[in-house]
Amino acid sequence: MSFSPIPSYLLGGVFLAFGLLPFFSAEKDYEAFGLPLEQENETKGASKSDHNSSLLQTQKQINGSVSPLAYARGIRDATYGLTYLLLQAQGQEIALTTFTAIVSITAVADALIVARFGGESRRGKIWGHLVTGIMLGGWAWWRV
Repeated sequence: MSFSPIPSYLLGGVFLAFGLLPFFSAEKDYEAFGLPLEQENETKGASKSDHNSSLLQTQKQINGSVSPLAYARGIRDATYGLTYLLLQAQGQEIALTTFTAIVSITAVADALIVARFGGESRRGKIWGHLVTGIMLGGWAWWRV
C-alpha cells in the first residue's frame, strides 16, 4: 500500500527545525522541551594548601547554563528529520513505518524525562511529548 508523502515530509521538516533550534537559541530549546536550564557548581575560595579539605571549599551556584546535551538532543532531532525526509524520498514505506514506531517511544521517554526533571511550572510540556508519542505510534500502527 502506498501512502501520501505529505505527512512524512512535514514530520521531517518539523524534526529538522526542532533539531536546529539549540544551535540558534539553546535557552529557548530548553523551554520548548520542558526542562530548566542546567545548574553548575564551581569551587571557589580554596587555596592550594587546603585543596583536599572539602569543608573549606565553598560552592558557587551558577544559574542558567546550557548543557552540551542540549546540542546532542538537537542533533538527534535533526537526524530524525533527515531520516523522515530521505526514507520518504527513497520510497521506503516499511522502514518509514518502523522508524515512526521507534520515534513514538522516544517521545514517550521524553515525556517521562520532563515529568521527572521539568518541575511544576513545566508540567504542561509532558502532554506535548506524550500526545506526540501516541499520535506517532497510532500513525505507525495505522500504516501497518
